Amino acid sequence: MTETAAFRKGIYRNDLVRKIATWLDAAPHPPLVIEFSTERISGARLTRTGGLDGFAVEP
Repeated sequence: MTETAAFRKGIYRNDLVRKIATWLDAAPHPPLVIEFSTERISGARLTRTGGLDGFAVEP
């Protein structure tokens, strides 16, 4: 095992450190998505459960 892997295995034994590391590694889930292209601008608003709440497309 490499030194880095051994260090990670040791530090993750601490519950608080493991929770913080998991929180920092989690992908963000923005409630608003915007796309800019040469032809149009699109926007969508998402709910907390991941469903589509509303959207708009402007040429």
